[in-house]
This record gives sequence, structure tokens and C-alpha cells, in this order.
Amino acid sequence: GQHIHVEGLWFRDPGVANSEVIEFRTDSDELASHCIVRHCAVTHGIPLPDGSKESKWCSIYGTDNVVEHCSFSGKKTGGTTLVVWLTEGGLGKHQIRHCYFGPRSVLGKNGGETLRIGDSKTSHQQVECIVEGCLFYQCNGEGEIISNKSCGNRYIGNTFLECEGALTLRHGHRCTVAQNWFLGHGKKLTGGVRVIGEDHQVMHNTFMDLAGEGYRCGLTFMRGDTKSNGYQQIRNILVANNTWVNCEHTVLIGMAHDKKCTLLPETVVMRDNVMLSPQHTLIQQECDTPGWTWEGNLLSGASVGISQPAGDASTCKPDSAGLWRMPADSKAGAQMKAQPLSAAQVGPQSWKLP
Repeated sequence: GQHIHVEGLWFRDPGVANSEVIEFRTDSDELASHCIVRHCAVTHGIPLPDGSKESKWCSIYGTDNVVEHCSFSGKKTGGTTLVVWLTEGGLGKHQIRHCYFGPRSVLGKNGGETLRIGDSKTSHQQVECIVEGCLFYQCNGEGEIISNKSCGNRYIGNTFLECEGALTLRHGHRCTVAQNWFLGHGKKLTGGVRVIGEDHQVMHNTFMDLAGEGYRCGLTFMRGDTKSNGYQQIRNILVANNTWVNCEHTVLIGMAHDKKCTLLPETVVMRDNVMLSPQHTLIQQECDTPGWTWEGNLLSGASVGISQPAGDASTCKPDSAGLWRMPADSKAGAQMKAQPLSAAQVGPQSWKLP
């Protein structure tokens, strides 16, 4: 249907047989559009036996649907908690905003993502979904907290608190990750953003006390391969005005999934970022970086790890709330005090780098 609103329902302890709890369609030919699910909750407090059927708690189909002010917590079965499904028609433009994604235990295999938009078959579709203002708390199902598998999506103003994984741009291009908080509190396997593909922007994010490595570094750039649905080569990426503080592995450049991943990350701009980690090396570089640009960054660690010009970030100090800030009279400090960006301000008008 269209323009249907569902509000105020609590789906408690859904049974193993439920493949979907909330589904935006009647069948494969009858998809929902312009519908809203608001102030609903799906919770599961009962451990399930090994081999239980996979389930998705919320499956979004169609176009221009909204899930807002909802709570999803305690999932123990396989299957992504919330999935945006795409068809060959290129539908999408959904909004997932101001939701709570609560603790999810380690699944031990693929299929434990908290949120996925698209899949490898539809990864080149322009979808333009928005995930905004959500809290992800201890979402530990697998290494991909969010798995992006389509184009033109925006992840704006979310908080990732003690999550053992990373926001992963796994497939697709032209996505934006902006104004998010990644707070690890020193817990093992906590990570930031993993980049794969072209024309992404990572801007105005804060990464603090992350203890993950490899796929779960503060920022990981992957090498690509030649498979159509493999690891798409990195090209034309903008990483600007971000802050990393006390991360054990701040940036990893050139991680390879396997020996077939030989395509180097190209034409990346690292501009006006702050990296501070006095006890750790900031940047680990495992391959050449053709066409990369480094400018205006402030880097201070046990060592920088690469030979690039960098200013000094050692004057960064915590404020009264315990958040690390640069001095207000510095360029970086002025950037941090800038007004938050809205989803409308971060869009396709700036996909391409200068």
C-alpha cells in the first residue's frame, strides 16, 4: 500500500519461524511506498539453539519509506537486523532515522550485520537512502555493523558506541559518511569506517578510543580486485575534517582480502584531518598510493608512519564533557565548532573531487 502509518507496536521475542517481523510489501509484486513505521520495537531475550532459521527483523522494499524512532535490540539469530531490498527498477530513497539498535551478540559467521542497504547483485544502483541520527550500541554480530551495498547513500549524525565492527562501504559508489561518532571506550575489535569503491566522502566524523585492527581500524582502505562483485577499486575518495583520538590503529592503507586483490587505492584526498594517539603509530601503509593528496592534516603519535607533511596535533585536549578538541583559535578547532551538517546539505552536488 501507500501512505500507511504503523505506530506503537512491540514485537517481543519473535519466534524462530518468523523470517521477517516487519515487511514493507505484500509479495514480490506488491511493494510499499511512502509508508512509515514509527515508535515500534522488536526485542528478543531468549537464546536460540544453533542452526536456528535466519530471520530479518525489518525488511524494507519499494520506495520512499521511513523507519523512525524504533528500537531493535537483542537479536541472537542469523540474518541482518534491518535490510533494504532492491529490485531491478532502482527503487529506494528510504529513510532510517533516530532509531536505537541495541546489543547484538557475536554470530561467528557472515549474516550478522545490523543494517544492510542492497546486496552484491544490485550494488551499482543509485538508491539514495539516508541513515540519520541513530544509535548503534554493542552491535557485535560481525565485522560489518552497517554493510553498504548500493550507491548514493548517506550516513549522517549517527553514534556507534562500543560496536565490534566498522561501517563498511562494501559495494557501491558515491556514498557519504559525515558527522558520525565512533566511540570504542578501548574495547577490543571496535572500529570506524572501511572504504571500498569510488567517489565516497568521509567528512566531519569523530573516532575515539577504538581498539580494532585490520578491517576494524579507525579508517581502512582496501585493495581492489577485478571481480564484478568483488572488492571494487578505490578511486576519488575525499577524507576531510575528521578527528581520530587515541585509536590503537588509526589508518590502514592497502589491506588485501586475498592475493587476488592487487588494485591499489588511487586518487584519495586526505585534507584537514586531526590524528592524535601518543602511544601508537598513526598510519600503516601496505602499498603504494598513486595520486594521493595530503594537505592541512595535524598528526601526532608515537610515530606518524609515513613521510608526509603534517602539523602538530599535540595541543588537542579534552573539554568538560571529556571530548577531545583542538584549541578554538586553531583552524582545526574552528572546523570542529562548525554547525552539524544535515542530510540535505551533504549530497550528490559534491560527489566529484575538484
